[in-house]
Amino acid sequence: MSLVTHTQLQNSLPTPNVLPPNLEDRLRKLELEITEPGGVVMTIEARLKDLQDRKIGSAIHVAGYTFKDQKTTDVWALTLGGDDVIRYFRDARAQLSDLSTRQKTSVSIVQEEANAKKAGFPSAAARIQTSFDITFPETIFKDSPADKHAAQGGIIFTPPFATSEILLGNTEISSKDTMLKMLASNRTQFQTAIDIRFPPDKAAHSKTNAICSHILWLGYFQAVGFLESILPFDWMMTGAGLSSSESWNKCLTYVKAVFTRIFEVRTVSEYKSLGSMIYGMMRATYLLESYTELGWIRHPDVSSALVVALLQREGRGTGASTSTAQKHDINKNKEEIEKLSRELKGLKNKNPSWNT
Repeated sequence: MSLVTHTQLQNSLPTPNVLPPNLEDRLRKLELEITEPGGVVMTIEARLKDLQDRKIGSAIHVAGYTFKDQKTTDVWALTLGGDDVIRYFRDARAQLSDLSTRQKTSVSIVQEEANAKKAGFPSAAARIQTSFDITFPETIFKDSPADKHAAQGGIIFTPPFATSEILLGNTEISSKDTMLKMLASNRTQFQTAIDIRFPPDKAAHSKTNAICSHILWLGYFQAVGFLESILPFDWMMTGAGLSSSESWNKCLTYVKAVFTRIFEVRTVSEYKSLGSMIYGMMRATYLLESYTELGWIRHPDVSSALVVALLQREGRGTGASTSTAQKHDINKNKEEIEKLSRELKGLKNKNPSWNT
């Protein structure tokens, strides 16, 4: 039996992991390129947004009809019979806002009806009109005065969206499943209302019926797609190494970003005429089709949010992470050396002549 040599012993030791030089500085510079307003990513996003705005700002095609701009839509809206007709136009934003009506008390609903009558228009029309003034729907968001929520602008999720566990639910109750059922029920009811108000078999109403129905159905599928995208986004974030609380906080950032973008495209005029609101809904529907086509979480806006989140997390923990990794390598190497030392001692005991 041959004895182990010094060279063999040295070669058997694992090579310690060597971190690239200046890793922390390099990560910090990369983070700045991602997060800072003058960084490469922010610059590209601004240019992309400008191109999207130009595209959305051009002619909108809905159900085989073309609306060149807001002025064209205003002219057509004058033939519809009054501003209250807006209640028959239900894009994704409006449908997601409608979910809150079934979560309210009878008193609050009656109070809303009374306030709307005082203002001189039906409550349904009032709710839709206010959606052009409010960026974040109360169905999903609420205000919080807590200091810990200041970084999110004092905006947090409502109870049905409080955590991923609550949104997902279980076999007995699920916030997501409940809202999906509400969306389907509301879609059916609104389609019935559209068909009654604008009979599709009447020449005078066929165009309006087609446009209302088109916006309703696309809006429904977009609202469903949006709700279905939140949990996969959360799972993607936790899979990338974020804690459950960090991941859900990034989900809040993602959802806010979606509604901020909708608001930017949907609100086209300070004066909310019937035509401007309809045109805004058409623009928002057109925008969200790009999210639908890319599966929501694969949309560039979402991908960039993921990259930013991960880099911010790594940027905060670079020093700690490096130190932890080094300690792990040292401990591992120490264990290996002690193991080899024991083996070497055993060989010496078996070969007394080697000690001389």
